[in-house]
Amino acid sequence: MEIITRISYTKYKETGIAPNITEALKLLIEMNIMKNYEPEAFEDGEQFRRKHLYSCEVNDVMLNGDQVTRKCFSYYCHPNKKWVTLKECQELIQREAQIRVSELSITQCFAQSIMPIIDPVLQAENLLRMKYVEFLEFLARVAFEFDKATYKGAIENQSDLDGASSINKQDGENNSHLKIEKLIIQLAFAVNIPTYQPLYKKGGGQGAYQSSMMSRLGDESEILNKDL
Repeated sequence: MEIITRISYTKYKETGIAPNITEALKLLIEMNIMKNYEPEAFEDGEQFRRKHLYSCEVNDVMLNGDQVTRKCFSYYCHPNKKWVTLKECQELIQREAQIRVSELSITQCFAQSIMPIIDPVLQAENLLRMKYVEFLEFLARVAFEFDKATYKGAIENQSDLDGASSINKQDGENNSHLKIEKLIIQLAFAVNIPTYQPLYKKGGGQGAYQSSMMSRLGDESEILNKDL
C-alpha cells in the first residue's frame, strides 16, 4: 500500500493532476491498475470455479486424468509431507513438464488456488502448502495460462491457429475441459504415463502422448503427418 501511495503521490499529486492524495490514489487505480488487468483477475475463487470448473466435461477430464495428476502430486510428497510447495509447483510445470508459462503466472495461480486461511499470522506456513484438492484448481488455472501463451505464440509466429492453440480463440464457448486436457497430456509425458487416454483430443491415447513428446523435442510437425 505504501508503494502504491508513493507512486500515486508522485504521478498525480506532485504534478498537479490530482488535488489531494485520495484523488491521486483513485486515478492510479482506475487509470494504471484496473485498465491493465484482465477480467479474470477480479474473479474470486468461487466465481472462477463456478464459471470454468463446475461442469460435467471438466469433471470427466479430471477423473480421466486422476492417475496423472495424483502421480504429479505424490512425486513431491512422503508419509510426513502431504502437500506441495510453490517451488515444487514451479519445478513441475517449467522443468519437468516443460510447459511455457512464466514463473510469475505460476505464482499467481498458486496463490489464487490456496483456500482462505482464517488466521494467516498463526497459520502462515499454510500459505505455502498446497493440498491435493487445491492442486487440481492450480492445474486448471495453469491450463488457462498455458493456452493463452500457446495462442499468443501462434499469433506472433503466424502459425496455424486452427490447431491446439486455437482453443483460446473460441468465443462464447466454455471449453475449459479442452484446455485442462491439453495440460494433462503434457503432464502425462512428464511423469511417464503413456497409457493415458484423452477424452477429447483427436488421435488420443498413444498418439496424443507421442505428439506431446515430439512437440517437446521440436519435431511435432513430423509426427502429426504420420498415421498414429
